[in-house]
Amino acid sequence: VECPCKQEMPSTNYGIGCQKHDLNSTRCKGGNPPSWCSDMWCYVEEDSCTVYKAISNSRTGAWYSYATCGSQDRYTPETDASSLVGATVRVSYLANSGGWKGNFCDKPGPAFCQQDVGSGPLQTFMQSLAVSVGFQLEWVKGIPPAVKELATATNPDMLPFDMCAHATGMGFLDLCIGVFVETPKRTESSKFITLWHEPVYLVAHARKHKTTLGDHLAIPFEPFDEGLWAMILIVVILVSCLIMLLEGDFRNQRPVHAVGMASYKAAKSMVSGSSAFEPKTRAGRIAALGLGFFLLLSVSGYTANLASFLALKKTKS
Repeated sequence: VECPCKQEMPSTNYGIGCQKHDLNSTRCKGGNPPSWCSDMWCYVEEDSCTVYKAISNSRTGAWYSYATCGSQDRYTPETDASSLVGATVRVSYLANSGGWKGNFCDKPGPAFCQQDVGSGPLQTFMQSLAVSVGFQLEWVKGIPPAVKELATATNPDMLPFDMCAHATGMGFLDLCIGVFVETPKRTESSKFITLWHEPVYLVAHARKHKTTLGDHLAIPFEPFDEGLWAMILIVVILVSCLIMLLEGDFRNQRPVHAVGMASYKAAKSMVSGSSAFEPKTRAGRIAALGLGFFLLLSVSGYTANLASFLALKKTKS
């Protein structure tokens, strides 16, 4: 155990064990409570706690730690640069990240600098910042074992970048120096210092397509595929032949002529969107009514698909 919680405190149970001790406090009961209200923490021993801890401003001589309870310390204010004067900042360096602006090591380990802290614009900036503010950089080679154990317990495939952000947010490191992509998971784990932004460009090869007369003539037929067009045509021709058969037209004409006339009226029905027959028998009228309803459904589907197709084509262009 890197940092055990205290098991007892004089005259209070507040801060004993890893709990959300501030959840019901006065500051956390308002309409917009601070972010740290739901974080777990506990009081710890100053000498036996080797992870990030801070001295309490409400209880004399007491030290508390969020890191030992698996939480990010969002309570302790550390925004004043003057508090860094004479301080020691624990840093870990990610190896060869960030392109020419990043940090480069001659002999990097698995994602982290092992033999040297590296060089490059990012490294130069950090060294200059330490000199100008007046703090010392303590090089931590890689990720502390305690962080690896906690990280792999929740996500065995955690990337070194995620693990470094996790270690910083948990207080095992003060800074993880590298160039990161600020994903929601990483920004939730730790705070980031933005030195620059790199724009992301998606590059695609442009293909010029020369539109022919055939392409323009094919546009009205694109809402339906070939199979659906064939099915509609076959149904309309068969129902047309059935109507002519029920009306007795096959008895008065040669079969070839009757089929030709049925095909003509079927085509006319498809183009006009309504039945081209005027049957006199009851059965013929029922068949013509069914044909008209089928054509109504086909025209409605065709119109909807055509409008959607043209809108999509305009958007792509």
